Amino acid sequence: MELRYTFFAVELWGAVFCYIIGISLFSSGNDTDKSNRMLTVMIGALGIMLLSDSAAWYFRGSPAGAAHIIVKAANFIAYFMNFLLPVLFFFFFAGIIEDEKGRDVLKWIASPVIGICIFSLILLVVSQFNGMLYFIDEDNYYHRGNWFLFVSVLYLLVLMMFFILLIYEKKYILPERWPPVFFYITASLAAVVAQVFVYGFSFLNIMLILGTANLFAAEIKLKTSLLERQESRIGVQSEEIVNLQTRIALSQIKPHFLYNALNSIYILCGSDLEKGRNAISDLSDYLRASIGSIDSVVPIPFEKEMEHVNTYMSIEKMRFGDELSFSVIAPVKDFYLPSLTLQPLVENAVRHGIVPTGREGIILVTTRENDQYYIISISDNGMGFDVDILNEDEGGHIGIKNVRERLKMQMNASLEISSIPGSGTEITIKVPKKQDN
Repeated sequence: MELRYTFFAVELWGAVFCYIIGISLFSSGNDTDKSNRMLTVMIGALGIMLLSDSAAWYFRGSPAGAAHIIVKAANFIAYFMNFLLPVLFFFFFAGIIEDEKGRDVLKWIASPVIGICIFSLILLVVSQFNGMLYFIDEDNYYHRGNWFLFVSVLYLLVLMMFFILLIYEKKYILPERWPPVFFYITASLAAVVAQVFVYGFSFLNIMLILGTANLFAAEIKLKTSLLERQESRIGVQSEEIVNLQTRIALSQIKPHFLYNALNSIYILCGSDLEKGRNAISDLSDYLRASIGSIDSVVPIPFEKEMEHVNTYMSIEKMRFGDELSFSVIAPVKDFYLPSLTLQPLVENAVRHGIVPTGREGIILVTTRENDQYYIISISDNGMGFDVDILNEDEGGHIGIKNVRERLKMQMNASLEISSIPGSGTEITIKVPKKQDN
């Protein structure tokens, strides 16, 4: 009698423990983490099995009637979940294999594992009528049937397949996960063998509780480690972004640009004082925005970035007048970009595209969108260049490389270049609408 209540208490607390860690794992999980989801399902199934088995232990030997129905139902559910657990573990196993070829090997045992599970479940249903697997006597006591040993051997066969694959797939499993999976399988193997020879003790259930607790602890430890590495990586990327911001900002404040701008302002002050004052204001805004971008590591609205572009073009048009045409067609404006994204590209179009041709230049900025991206294009009718040379010699186009790197790091955006020597260049930026947090 005391042993019955001991197993009842152990399995009841085991079920409570499973529900607690299951909820914890579910709340800390990721929708795309298959192994995390499957372990949560495994823990839920084990919790149901333990709760059912604890009820069977509690009402064992009680007077017939409602207690008899509870014991029969509880044993049926416990067996059902017990046969289902290897299939759930198979999918968990497949989820922790960090290699496609490794997962292909698992397909070899998929059919045997699922087939044995289905066979055992059919036998479980049949046993409710003929007691082949187990039966409950009139005094409400559980007894093994003639097929219990056969089903136990099948269960051992499944666990042996898992064990062999675990050894074979070791190189494809993260080091943090391998020991707890090894313990889960070997402890279950030992418990099934002990269960066959010793009647009246829930060895397998106890080992499943310990094995699952180990798997849970390993997953939490792994998530903590991954989170720490992710935070470290984010810190490094933030530092890289700041460095890129600094490099771009400083590269925009070029001596020759300042000399040309100040020389043009000097001339304007002698001929048109009002335009000279406006030009000084534009140059001040340009320098303030370029230097201020050093501290900006978060994306800014497209329209804010365009203000900087317009300020830069106002200064350049002060020099080139009607020889430089700048137009913006932007029906799509409600999106964000890293600061100093468009201005360096427009400046490249002026300096390396328009100026060398000696003819009237046209620069056009357009925006559009589709279901996945916001798309920005910067095109010019300048001299163009060989795109392949860009990867070999970035001296004249350093702004493009810096902008591409920041777009990728900050917004997972892409920058593509299409250029025909003698005809012009078009740069296309694609910013994903769905940003990963």
